[in-house]
Amino acid sequence: MRNLTFQRGKARNPEQGATLVLVALSLALILAAAALSIDLAALYVQRSEAQRAADSGALAGAMVFTQGCSLDSSCLTSPVEATATAQATQAVQQNLVFGQTPTISSTAFTAGGGTTTDPLITVTVQAPAHTFFLPLSAGAAISAKATAEAYNPAGANVTFCASCLKPFFVPNCDPNHLATLNPNCPTPAGYFFQGNTLANGNSIVGEAWQLHLQTSGNQQAVPSQWLEVAFDVTAPSCTGGQGSTSWAQSVTQCATNQITCGTQLCTLNGFKVGPNDKAVCNLIAYGGKGCNASGGSAVDSISCSSGSCTITAGSGNPFAQSGATITQSSALVSVPVYDGTMQPGGGVVSVVGYMQLFIEDIQHQGNFDNIDAVIVGATTCGNTSGGNTCSGAGGGNNAGGGVISGGGGSLIPVRLVQNP
Repeated sequence: MRNLTFQRGKARNPEQGATLVLVALSLALILAAAALSIDLAALYVQRSEAQRAADSGALAGAMVFTQGCSLDSSCLTSPVEATATAQATQAVQQNLVFGQTPTISSTAFTAGGGTTTDPLITVTVQAPAHTFFLPLSAGAAISAKATAEAYNPAGANVTFCASCLKPFFVPNCDPNHLATLNPNCPTPAGYFFQGNTLANGNSIVGEAWQLHLQTSGNQQAVPSQWLEVAFDVTAPSCTGGQGSTSWAQSVTQCATNQITCGTQLCTLNGFKVGPNDKAVCNLIAYGGKGCNASGGSAVDSISCSSGSCTITAGSGNPFAQSGATITQSSALVSVPVYDGTMQPGGGVVSVVGYMQLFIEDIQHQGNFDNIDAVIVGATTCGNTSGGNTCSGAGGGNNAGGGVISGGGGSLIPVRLVQNP
């Protein structure tokens, strides 16, 4: 009998194929984690870009307060708030969020910043949220909020360091407010500053002011004529320097000096400097567009009412479209205000505050250079007086008050603050 031998097949392994399942599940989890990471990173970028847009909008809106109405909380009027909102919207729309234009969902205005009356603007920005993999609910949006303040140092325990001042002195003599007369003025005039306060608040905004005013007998109501700053010499000697080249450079560029209240500065007789029209016209006309032997006008224009001013770009403005509302202009300058006692060239005066002027034109007539300007704003220097330095985190002798800076085209510092 033939023996038949049967070979039994190998028993099937019950774990066969489990590895493939685990690999597939692991791959799915890895892909899900990667997708989540990519989307979270995308949302983080969108959130950062939205915050940047909100910060830009708040700062741009607060810049409106620096054009006069930052003197106190009374600037929070409907026209000013409308202008601030428009400026904030323009700035926000220039900062794309994930390639899309964000919108302002709300703006809020309050008073009560650093010196209790400083105006604040809060801007809330929204933009559609986008992910690559994860589904989002309909209408999902990225939101960010920022608050900015126009910080007026008046009444604050700080040292205010003004820089980029132009070499024009303005006396502390207000010819339009005579309730309290300043005895230092050569003709009846009130004060711009009394102690550490603005004597007449926002009412000075929009007032016409003339530097080098030509009148009969070379006299004028307030002593601005020919009185300028010699930044290239040091008080109290005030000797040497005082050349026309240095003065012209201070007009068209930024002087490096940082000035605090109480600082003594040397006066300069502008008549000795010679014609001012070229330097001033180069400043206000962005390099001399439209300037001639008789002077010239500012490329940009200004309009002031109800304690605030609006600046409009002209056709020669290289940085903004003609007709656009702007917050910076080459014609917008900051100058020191002195105690009002008339001094000849080579004399010494003390700084009691700062004023922001918009220079409209300069007209050269014989030996006179008549400069027409508009008062845009002013500020005192904080509670501290001369002797404090502009360097150091603690501000030297500030008793913890700190140091802030302003000047140039933005006399009042603008800063982001925590949301109220």
